[in-house]
Amino acid sequence: RGVMASAGTEDGASLELVNLAQGSSVVQIDESDEEAVTPAEVLAKLTVAWQNEVCAPRLLPHRCDLLECIIDQIEGMEENISRARSKNQLKLSLHKMELHRVGYIASHYMRKRLQKIEIDAINYLAEDNARRRDGKRELLSEQERIFAERYARSQSTLQMKCALSRLPPALQRLPVTKLDVSRERVFIDVVGDEVQDVSVPDMTDPLSELIIQLDKGSTHLIPYQSIAEHLSNDKIRLL
Repeated sequence: RGVMASAGTEDGASLELVNLAQGSSVVQIDESDEEAVTPAEVLAKLTVAWQNEVCAPRLLPHRCDLLECIIDQIEGMEENISRARSKNQLKLSLHKMELHRVGYIASHYMRKRLQKIEIDAINYLAEDNARRRDGKRELLSEQERIFAERYARSQSTLQMKCALSRLPPALQRLPVTKLDVSRERVFIDVVGDEVQDVSVPDMTDPLSELIIQLDKGSTHLIPYQSIAEHLSNDKIRLL
């Protein structure tokens, strides 16, 4: 998690906020990651993760490492602002506004993920288990797993009490449906190197596919399933 230096001057809060915006201090996102990054870089990464999460029809692998770091930074900045005695109230108000903006990104990212989990909790738990077995990036954080398990259990209990208990024992099974995103289309911006071997449906033949290349800097409207696996390599950003 990020570490904030304590403010020793009247403008301490301003100093810390400038650090977050301009990247003049250093934090560590993950203990296994030896490369240190600045708060500005963490915020930029979280902003992209938030934008992708909002635009994606399915839940994306979590970035709670970034989220925890930003929350630590926010708490440190709030403490510095509360201690600040700057006479420049306009400057202090601008810092508070920036703090609220960063807080909105973090809170909306969390809310959006929880909303998606509520829609398809059982399948997301199964997908997360499969990704952990295969050594891939985890879909759910530990806190999200707890939430998903409790939500699925509560949903199952409610359906059993309200409906399934009145059916014959052979039919007392909770139906599990999977969210179909085969028809979902998304706008993307290619921000990394060119993305090759992207398969898209051939509109002239429903049974065929076309293999295309996405050039850097280009923008496309494309089926979500065609680019879902490329989101993790930071070459594509959803719009």
